[in-house]
Amino acid sequence: MRVWRSIGKSLQQFALPLFLLGLGCLVVVPATIEGLLRQPALSATADRPSTSSKLTAWDVFSPSGGDSIGWLEVTYPESTKLNEEPGISVRYVAREGEWRRSAPSGEGSVGSQALTQMSVHVQAANLTVAPEPRQYNFDLERIGTTGSDGHSWTVTPQKEGSYRLLLNFDVQPDSYTTRIRVNENVVPTSDGALQLPVQVNTIYNVPQAWVDLGTNSAYVLGFLLTLPLLTKIFERYSDRKKRTPRKPVR
Repeated sequence: MRVWRSIGKSLQQFALPLFLLGLGCLVVVPATIEGLLRQPALSATADRPSTSSKLTAWDVFSPSGGDSIGWLEVTYPESTKLNEEPGISVRYVAREGEWRRSAPSGEGSVGSQALTQMSVHVQAANLTVAPEPRQYNFDLERIGTTGSDGHSWTVTPQKEGSYRLLLNFDVQPDSYTTRIRVNENVVPTSDGALQLPVQVNTIYNVPQAWVDLGTNSAYVLGFLLTLPLLTKIFERYSDRKKRTPRKPVR
């Protein structure tokens, strides 16, 4: 206890300079951190747009086998920032010769073997996907006419971190099969969905934990540096209060 009291008395000799230094930590350091984040070097990094990845996610096969009748292309944001709203888009591309045998028009198909529906559904946690609905039913007639059909949503991140978009693809009737094309980044789930990784960074592409550590450390240090002067003021006030004689009660 004596050691701490001795240290406390020594610090009180420099109470005013320490107090001013503490105020600097409380006010100047957080503003300096914010200013450093706005430096040209970091601003150039912040101006980098989101990076997107395009992949062929699924191949679709008819009951008769052979080559695929088409494939589903997916473009999604691999990385983005909190101030951006990148998009995820899906596009079905038909293999012309194979598609005609499976077309809903019945050309080259037999009854229930004709393709009746293709749909894709996207969902995510901590990522807002809009607009609703999050399921899109592909226009089979348009695919037969133009060879493709697609849809897109915007993805709005809520906070920094690593997330995954979950994509489900359904083809009807069940006699049609799909095959996932897997790479090192896209991971299929046990129920046949795809997990698409999305990295969300802060506006300046600096981890928020680093910014919070710097500012919070400055606040704590600033508070500790102001304690000697505040303690000295409190002690003087207490001593003055003790010395002030009480007025007698009549």
